[in-house]
Amino acid sequence: MNKFSLLILLGLCVAANAGTIFLPAYPDHILVIDEASQKIVDKIPSEIGIPTAISQSYDRKKIYVTSNDKNGVEVVDIASHKVLEHFELNHGNQQFRIYGVAPDPQDKVLYTVVREVVKQADR
Repeated sequence: MNKFSLLILLGLCVAANAGTIFLPAYPDHILVIDEASQKIVDKIPSEIGIPTAISQSYDRKKIYVTSNDKNGVEVVDIASHKVLEHFELNHGNQQFRIYGVAPDPQDKVLYTVVREVVKQADR
């Protein structure tokens, strides 16, 4: 992502109460951007490949990051910017496509819709 497109994105996200923006970034990071200064304050390395989507927990203490290349999920603590847990669904010739996630209000389950793709010998 070049600086120009980042500035356009930040210009659209600026609000009266400045906060923090978590943004998936190529190739394997989550950018932490301070809304007031519009500067990148941290880069969280992603262990699940290219992050593509981010969802926030109900208690607003964690974010759930998903990837499309390794079809994984990781849990990031918002306060410390550390990855708490991660896992990948792909193994061998079996892959799963993740179509969004929704956290449980009690923070015990992460709901998602997946599609299984099995690579056969002829493909």
